Amino acid sequence: MSVVNDNDSSRDSKYYFDKANIFSLEGKYEEAIVYYNKSIELDNNYSVAYYNRGSVKADLGEYEEAIKDYDMAIELDHNYTYAYNNRGLAKDYLGEYEEAIKDYDKAIELDSDYSDAYNNRGIVKNILGKYEEAVKDFNKVIELNPNDSDAYYNRGTVKDVLGQYEEAIKDYDKAIELNPNNGAFYNNRGVSKENLEEYNEALKDYKKALELDPNYDTARENIKEIQDKYGLK
Repeated sequence: MSVVNDNDSSRDSKYYFDKANIFSLEGKYEEAIVYYNKSIELDNNYSVAYYNRGSVKADLGEYEEAIKDYDMAIELDHNYTYAYNNRGLAKDYLGEYEEAIKDYDKAIELDSDYSDAYNNRGIVKNILGKYEEAVKDFNKVIELNPNDSDAYYNRGTVKDVLGQYEEAIKDYDKAIELNPNNGAFYNNRGVSKENLEEYNEALKDYKKALELDPNYDTARENIKEIQDKYGLK
């Protein structure tokens, strides 16, 4: 881990902030935190430094500590849209879904075109069984960014749960068109096809998912199950 050199004592907060950002971009998160700490020590009103340190802590899986930094960033800047969104994500990981939604709501209130916040809120609403609301959020993401493959995939997963298998397949088709190298897109399309009793087509999708990701255990299990159940090869 890097330490702050005494020779750097004449440097200002921005200097340490910039150094921390470089470490963060390089994936050297522990080093980044050292420099964000120094930046904040020199300027404890530096909201972006708290935000960035929180993001690094989230990358390290330190979600409770990340939330503290996002709290501070928001206290210093009540309109910090990204801080609300990222605090929501950290709360997601801690299973605090209702609190996460409040943060996404606030981010969207501040920026009604913030597609990430709609997407994240949609994912949480899906988890909470608020399926129709989740679809609306994913619709908004697609309206804002028609080339977002994950949004089509996410909407497809909700339509699966709602039993709208043909509509789900259309979403997976679009996701695959935009990103043909994501195994999850094929696997979930296979599930929808299996639900429609299109077993051979489902098997093709499961095999494609495993081809793209040989460590994709769910796809492997789906292949075995459908082969055993229906005598397919």
